[in-house]
Amino acid sequence: MTSSEESLALVERLAALRHFPTNETLNEFHSVVTKLRDMPPDSRLLPQLYRTFSDAEDYGVFWTLLHYIETYPFEDQLAALTPLTPELASRDMQHWLPTIYVRIVNNPETLQLLKKTFQDSDESTQHVIQQILESLYDNVQDEDVKKTLQARIETVLSSSDV
Repeated sequence: MTSSEESLALVERLAALRHFPTNETLNEFHSVVTKLRDMPPDSRLLPQLYRTFSDAEDYGVFWTLLHYIETYPFEDQLAALTPLTPELASRDMQHWLPTIYVRIVNNPETLQLLKKTFQDSDESTQHVIQQILESLYDNVQDEDVKKTLQARIETVLSSSDV
């Protein structure tokens, strides 16, 4: 089995484990992410990795998955995430999708890449991303944090180049 085939098999196993009915499967999920981390990254797996997130259970192991995804180049992360966002928004990712986007918005490098991929996206994808981004500051209590977040989101949504 090639490294690429082995990585794909591991990602498929993650998808099967995503609802974690037992502590054993939770531990296996973490073990599979660790195995992936030890293999050469394959950006072709990113769409499947994003599809693995689930709000069905609130396990910290998804943070392990997110941190693994964040080891990929930013360009690859956004190239996979942006066109996939409408699909992900219709799944059980109401917690994780905004979490992923707020982490992107809070990083100056990924913020600029998000602006470009947003501008290059089709109108329906832009609409879904805009809804997600605008929802990010709905529950922010601190006014200074809210203003900073709002400015960053406006950067992405503005049509002019930065």
